[in-house]
Amino acid sequence: MVPTCFEALDTHVIGGAADRVALTGAGQTWTYARLLEEVAAFGGVLRHCGVTAGDRVLVALPAVPEAVVTVLACARIGATHALVDPATLVPDEPVKVLVTASSETYVAERLETADRVPDVVLVKQRADTPWPLVEGRDYDWDVVMRAGRTDPAPCLEGATVTPYDEPTAAWVQPLVAGATLDLG
Repeated sequence: MVPTCFEALDTHVIGGAADRVALTGAGQTWTYARLLEEVAAFGGVLRHCGVTAGDRVLVALPAVPEAVVTVLACARIGATHALVDPATLVPDEPVKVLVTASSETYVAERLETADRVPDVVLVKQRADTPWPLVEGRDYDWDVVMRAGRTDPAPCLEGATVTPYDEPTAAWVQPLVAGATLDLG
């Protein structure tokens, strides 16, 4: 079985389409090569946070490039992801990592009152809504990505995203087809 992330990104880069536009959104344009580089780097970040095959990563992000990177990085290392809303943000079972953006203010509010919180919270900071990082738990996306680029994750053989939910299937399918994903 070809790993989902390999099929969505690596295949196109290896096949000569590295400079083809893979993703547009949030005022950015990403090539297949750049998206692969970011996904592998974030996969390295997740591994460094202790995420292994079969672990679940919570994703509380809007439809932005970082959400796509997170979902594909999970697939790359064999972890699963769960797109969450305020009602399901804090699960009954332990979760190692939550990925969010400082613009998602409901996440910070829920974490303040939750009995159980993820071990690590990775936050994409937005200039208009800074997130005050909790030492030892919260880490700035841009900072950890610098470290992730020094130890990118290879594709775990047989790694797939299971199961695809509707939003992530809509993100992954165009990439597998070699098309451009437009996040609008």
